[in-house]
Amino acid sequence: MTGERRLASAIETIEGAALRIRSSLKSDRDLLETVGQDGADPHDEDRMRATDAFVQRYQQFYEHFVRRLYPALYRVQQIGEPAPLLIDLIAHFEQVGLVEDAAQWVNRAELRNRLIHEYPLEKRERAETIQNALREAEAMLTEMDRALDYVAKRNLSGADR
Repeated sequence: MTGERRLASAIETIEGAALRIRSSLKSDRDLLETVGQDGADPHDEDRMRATDAFVQRYQQFYEHFVRRLYPALYRVQQIGEPAPLLIDLIAHFEQVGLVEDAAQWVNRAELRNRLIHEYPLEKRERAETIQNALREAEAMLTEMDRALDYVAKRNLSGADR
């Protein structure tokens, strides 16, 4: 697969993930904002469904950024094959202005791990984790828009977008 085709495929994948996370943010935000709050039933089926869906969508969106979009973008710019380690990859995109703060991606990875592997049982911590994920999802959507604009302005995917 050529670099342009790989990037076009990564863009298609991340756009699909973006649609799903936007759907969670739009339709389930009210429920998600009550996770872990006093008086909120932790066994409410709607809240559990919304939380599970959001956590899965957050993970997928994050993974598509760091495993597909950014490596494909790095490769298509003929910077190197394979793409470097994630921390170096993010640092590169911070230097070119696509990433505002490389350290934020470390926080996003830690947040992803907390959501997926260490699902917080204590109400206050669970509420804080979900609130952080909501903010980071919105920030990643903004960053995705900036990356796609970068690709389009340079016609890096080989297609007029």
